[in-house]
Amino acid sequence: MSHKELIYKLFGFKKAVTFTVAAFISSCTTLPKSIDHEDLKVGSTKKEIQNLLLSDISNEDFVLLDTTNLLLNAFENLKEKKFSNAKEISKNILYKEGLTTSLYKFAFKAYSISTLLSISEYSKKENIVKNFDFTSFQNDQCNSLCDSYGWKNLVQNESILFTPLGYNDIILSNDIFAAIDQEKPVLLIDTIFLGNNEKKPKKLNISFENANTESFNSENIDSAEMLNEKVALSYFLNGEFYKSIELFNKIAKSTNDISVKSSSYYWIGRAYTAENNFKEAKKYYLMSGLSNPLGLYDSLSGQMIKNLSGRASTKDLSPFPDAWENEMVKWIRYPEIQNNSSMELALKSVILFISQLKIENKIMKIDDFQKTFQTKKNIEILIIKDEIKWLTKNWENFYKDWPKENKPEIIGNNIVWLNYLTGEYLDAILLVSKIKNTLDRFSENNNFLYFLFYPQFHKDELKLAVDSCYVDPDIMYSIFRQEGFFINQKTSYQETLTKVCNMKNTLEKYKNNVVNAISAYKAGVVSTDLWLQNNLKINDDAIFMEYIPDKKIKEFVQGVMKNYYNFKWIYFKKSDLP
Repeated sequence: MSHKELIYKLFGFKKAVTFTVAAFISSCTTLPKSIDHEDLKVGSTKKEIQNLLLSDISNEDFVLLDTTNLLLNAFENLKEKKFSNAKEISKNILYKEGLTTSLYKFAFKAYSISTLLSISEYSKKENIVKNFDFTSFQNDQCNSLCDSYGWKNLVQNESILFTPLGYNDIILSNDIFAAIDQEKPVLLIDTIFLGNNEKKPKKLNISFENANTESFNSENIDSAEMLNEKVALSYFLNGEFYKSIELFNKIAKSTNDISVKSSSYYWIGRAYTAENNFKEAKKYYLMSGLSNPLGLYDSLSGQMIKNLSGRASTKDLSPFPDAWENEMVKWIRYPEIQNNSSMELALKSVILFISQLKIENKIMKIDDFQKTFQTKKNIEILIIKDEIKWLTKNWENFYKDWPKENKPEIIGNNIVWLNYLTGEYLDAILLVSKIKNTLDRFSENNNFLYFLFYPQFHKDELKLAVDSCYVDPDIMYSIFRQEGFFINQKTSYQETLTKVCNMKNTLEKYKNNVVNAISAYKAGVVSTDLWLQNNLKINDDAIFMEYIPDKKIKEFVQGVMKNYYNFKWIYFKKSDLP
């Protein structure tokens, strides 16, 4: 199996809220002058962007970038309290045909904020807009905008913006006022309209373990399949190898669970090894790896047949043709799509804008880009995040019926990559779980999925911590992944140092046996010592993991070890070779 096919073993996995509003229909007699994109200041040259994207980009596509830069100018005018300038610029954008929903939304934000902050009734001292009549205010906006392309687009796609709740929470959002360094005014609107009595949505309770098909957390009750596995393993331990082989073969043939199938083949290989039948053993080790590439038993089987890759599923030392560091700096390819759909417009718009951001800020590494999106909350970041969120939500609805000639595999790949680039790991992973069958499994454009599923989180904090308490960083990355850190929440250096030093101590106690140390890290030294004592006669890591009596601890230890082997393979260094 090629490394490209292995990507698709990484992961085995609308609710729509409709807002009904009355659309104001009136006639706007004067159309603002059109925007000449050649007169706009683009942050980086067309040539630089085209070189980065390896594409000859049309002037029509560059209009999207020019308009985005003009929109930034409107918000800069808001920051400088030049409200009339901001209003005129944003109005021109709303009358521009062929833009994205997000660009229209932010232009409408700029127009509304400039209007609100310049009205005479606005009390600067109290920061309150008194006697605010939402209906009259919106009627006035409609008199100027309702014939515009932007207004019509938003009525169709973002109708909540035309409700008091949407106006207060989305148009006048706190992050926008923070970005333009202005204090958000208080609108005296009836609290009923603002939805203050609505229940808050429940938080999504998800961890990487729960999202990973190899770590299914069922009830703590042994199924018949699990009991058979225990019996088959007991045959192995008692030297009844052919009985073990027979039962594990029955389990492998009857199950649809690839992790159980892979495990069964591994233990069959072990039984044949014990019988010195190395030809049959190797056959089953290979079957174990191919049944579940990137699974735990792929690595354990690879070690048994002494593949330099450390895996049974492939002899490739790495999933990449070049060093992984080079793979990490690769940029997205520009989508060569010409169907004039809203998806195409949004995708091209955000790729052009995010490429300009990379060039202007001289960002080379993907993880540096992710830090930018985690730490900065300026208008550029808000626009990009909104565009990607719109793309993600809509592609989940469109991808099944998307014509094949319009290249759904490119669109899906690009949207997942954009989520990954901006640090939205959870959104990226959930999207992959839904659209994985539309992705091109042979395309090297999907190599980034390895980094998506095996990210080096908290790299800066970990680098400092291992300088004080040295532990193989891949062990810690493996633990972070299993603990659910894939959401990429912030952690302090001190928290990271505590974890690293704890791991260092357990490694020293267990003479650098990683399996035992991880068990002690999670379950404690007392429990681990007891389990080791119960298995004193058998010095075998695979058997130790199988016989951890606590199901959650067992899944954690096996999960971390699977992660550890995969981190070693994905982030392969020549110095790792024996």
